[in-house]
Amino acid sequence: MENVVYLLGAGFSAPFGLPVMSNFLEKSKDQYYRDPETYSHFLEVIKTIDEMAKIKNYYNTDLHNIEEILSILEMQSLLAGGEKRDLFVRYIVDVIDYHTRKITEVPRGADELFKALFGNDALWQLCGIFAAALLGYRFSRSGNGPLCRIRVTVAQNRETQYSVVTLNYDTVLERIIKFMHVQIDTVTCPSFFRKKFEDGTKDEPNQTPLAKLHGCVEEKNIVPPTWNKVLLKDNNLLSTWRTASGLLSQANYIRIIGYSLPVSDSYIKYLLRSAIMDSRHLKRIDVVCLDPGGDVKQRFDNFICYPKYRFKSDTTENYLSACTSLDGDKYDTYSAQLDPKHDQYMLDG
Repeated sequence: MENVVYLLGAGFSAPFGLPVMSNFLEKSKDQYYRDPETYSHFLEVIKTIDEMAKIKNYYNTDLHNIEEILSILEMQSLLAGGEKRDLFVRYIVDVIDYHTRKITEVPRGADELFKALFGNDALWQLCGIFAAALLGYRFSRSGNGPLCRIRVTVAQNRETQYSVVTLNYDTVLERIIKFMHVQIDTVTCPSFFRKKFEDGTKDEPNQTPLAKLHGCVEEKNIVPPTWNKVLLKDNNLLSTWRTASGLLSQANYIRIIGYSLPVSDSYIKYLLRSAIMDSRHLKRIDVVCLDPGGDVKQRFDNFICYPKYRFKSDTTENYLSACTSLDGDKYDTYSAQLDPKHDQYMLDG
């Protein structure tokens, strides 16, 4: 069995409306001023950031970038007390939840199978097909209109085992699968597996692990993306990182989507370097990230020296569209074939 690990960065989730570090503050202010009563706790956050303007009188700093803001505040908190972490975690959770693109339900008897499963939004349909492919789902439908039945089976003894390691707090993948589960008639249907298995092995075959390196908004255990990372302060997150390391060490293929390898993220480089020490048979590393200026590719080129490494500058939407073809969306059965489409996409110009 081939092991494929997807490493997802902010660029994977951004198309679904989620803010990135550079526009997080701007979007949060828009959110507050639209509904200051609901988000009254944002006021203290915004006030704290405004007070930080004093720094710019002495040092160059980007107070429009939430990562730099949080890094400064965490340093201050660590050295001088006055912990505001809980407030900022709540703030981040609320901003992400508010801006995540909504899934629009359609009538159960929708003509197109993917609309019936994943709603009326084309991007969510692409995400749903991608997530379903990772989980090994096969869909079948019978009947028409409100009486139609949609069932899901899971391929057994798959030739490819997928895993996901993500740097994002959001629940994009879980959200679309949870939405799909409401639409189908299958009684039980496995979703992403988040139990810790630190050596990368799984209790049962065909499970699809999901390791969230920075925590999850759903559990409100997020680690703000600062220089400290607070890894050793949270045993659950430390276990998650060990899980990610185990998955990466067993990977035959690593596919990095929407991650730009920023200079500040040296810890990800060390995770990848550490995992490769236990790797048995890594065959290829593919990177897909929008890179209009060429800086991202240069960073990856400087970091990855493996001959079987490929880089492609493109958007998440284009990648999902190419790898989750909607051909057959009006058919009564569907089983996604992710790997051949991925390889063809990487080979195309």
